[in-house]
Amino acid sequence: MSIIHVNQIGSKIHTLFADKIDISDLNANDKELQTKLLTRCLAAYAIYCIGDTSLEDAALAVVDGAEDNGIDAIHYSASTKRMIIVQSKWKKDGSGEPDNADTRKFKDGVVDLINLELDNFNSKVNSKKQMIETALGEFDTKFDLVLIHTGASALSKHNQQVMDAILSELNDAGDGTSEDVVNFHHLNQAIIHSGLAS
Repeated sequence: MSIIHVNQIGSKIHTLFADKIDISDLNANDKELQTKLLTRCLAAYAIYCIGDTSLEDAALAVVDGAEDNGIDAIHYSASTKRMIIVQSKWKKDGSGEPDNADTRKFKDGVVDLINLELDNFNSKVNSKKQMIETALGEFDTKFDLVLIHTGASALSKHNQQVMDAILSELNDAGDGTSEDVVNFHHLNQAIIHSGLAS
């Protein structure tokens, strides 16, 4: 894939989400402002894509910011009983994948969220406390963990191992027969570009 695809993705998600996402916590003079905004737009797109939500609900799901504990968006649908938890990375050169440290931070953040250790999160996550408690309390809630980035790479063995470990931990009901309640989605540049194009 190429920088052309990254630019096209950036233009499209900016059009869809930029005016709907809260950036009041960002410094207008920050040289990385555009990258931070596009990271949030990408997180919203993941919610929109996986959760089949409205653009507005996807934008409201974004919790990216200081002390986000590796989680950039959270959404729960009471009608579909699905909770979506996202980490997004905007890579403007379109290469590579998220760092292993970022993937591990996402894994740890998901564990904290599921254990309702909300003191480890920012006020954006804490404002969704009731929604999170509802999702975790519903008997048949399914969870979607989403790693979305504009790099062209497939997940490395080390990153895949991190995600496999948390899936194994969260899906282990002890009896070996239960259906998975947690699924993982990896959305890279090719998948995002294809989804936006269609």
